[in-house]
Amino acid sequence: MVIKLFSKLGDTARAVLTDDYAFDNKLTVKSTTQSGVTYSVVGVQGAGGAIGADFGVKFKLSPSVAGSILAGSAAANTITAKMNTAGRMSVESVLEDVAGVSGLKATLGGSATEEVHASSLLTEFIGAHVALSALAAVSGGSGAGGSDSKANEVSSLFRSTNVSGTLVTGAGGFAVGASADYCVNDGALTQYSAAVSYEDNGESEITLSWAGLSKALCASYSHVISKDMSVAAEIQHRRSTGATLLTVGGKFALDDVSTVKGKIDSHGGLCLAYVQEVRPNTTLTIASRVNMNQLDVGGHRVGVCLAYEG
Repeated sequence: MVIKLFSKLGDTARAVLTDDYAFDNKLTVKSTTQSGVTYSVVGVQGAGGAIGADFGVKFKLSPSVAGSILAGSAAANTITAKMNTAGRMSVESVLEDVAGVSGLKATLGGSATEEVHASSLLTEFIGAHVALSALAAVSGGSGAGGSDSKANEVSSLFRSTNVSGTLVTGAGGFAVGASADYCVNDGALTQYSAAVSYEDNGESEITLSWAGLSKALCASYSHVISKDMSVAAEIQHRRSTGATLLTVGGKFALDDVSTVKGKIDSHGGLCLAYVQEVRPNTTLTIASRVNMNQLDVGGHRVGVCLAYEG
């Protein structure tokens, strides 16, 4: 059994129920040079017709260069830089096996727009019977100026400071975990959660989770019936409002290059997706969403995604 991070508990059900259901028009092009540098361009047209795009570059530094960044060396350092048409720029550095510790990963990230900037440090460790993570994130903006401009400038740099941590432990297919988010500025917990999961050698997984402050309960189940077919179900209940949502879905491989997916929820939302590898390295995805309770009202969605990776 491989211990998962808290955010990964129940991810097999989420993959069946959420992956490939994109209802915008999207074009993705990725290409990798012989030296290992990957360039990417992603364009998305939303429901309102507006088009946004981002350009990215990703490369990996050699172990000797990565080792010069942190004392004790790291096995690899992958750097990703992106810029989009909204004026947002971001940089991320992912270091594997930090300080020579197998399973220890550190991710340093930063982003900036004309008015807002943010930075974060995420550390993750996955061992034989324990997985844990810790995140520190800071965001801010432009100062207000005036006689107290220095004070305003400093306070604006740390307008929002948040820390969070997760812990998962388990054995024999069982795993239990907890997470907590804390806002330094307010001096208060913003969320705390707990989960328990059981996985049967990758064939099936059942997960129960509880989010404290939002008073939300969630149970999910997934089953890989065969190499061609998987099914999943999820039920969410919010005690604060009494609202309950049940979603059931499945995935079926028609052949080696095409897959169909479908799901329906208790609110009448029916979603279908078709994924086709039209040629090597090129994938076409068509997804639709229909409100079965209001067929004559409109608001139904259709999305087409074309992705090339060479």
